[in-house]
Amino acid sequence: MDIVSSLQNSIYLPLQIFYAEVAGFLSPGPRYILYPILATLKELGVSTGVIIALISGHVLIEPSTFFVESGFFGFRFPLKRFIVAFVITFLAGYVTTFIIN
Repeated sequence: MDIVSSLQNSIYLPLQIFYAEVAGFLSPGPRYILYPILATLKELGVSTGVIIALISGHVLIEPSTFFVESGFFGFRFPLKRFIVAFVITFLAGYVTTFIIN
């Protein structure tokens, strides 16, 4: 618990949300694998906004669909979707932090 609180104090909140987005983006596997990990992080004191960003990053910014979407819609579509999903995920985590806390 001391490690989590020291990291939360030393890392600025928007950067925590950004790291959670990237971790969600890079995490392999289906969503249900993340839920026990997220429950443990919540018990350790990680803010709800960071957890929302991690879940949203895993769901919205999915790298496996890039090639399928680019085959159907061209390469510009998945790039635009990635940028929009990245912004929405960040805002969801940031707004949730202020609503819940």
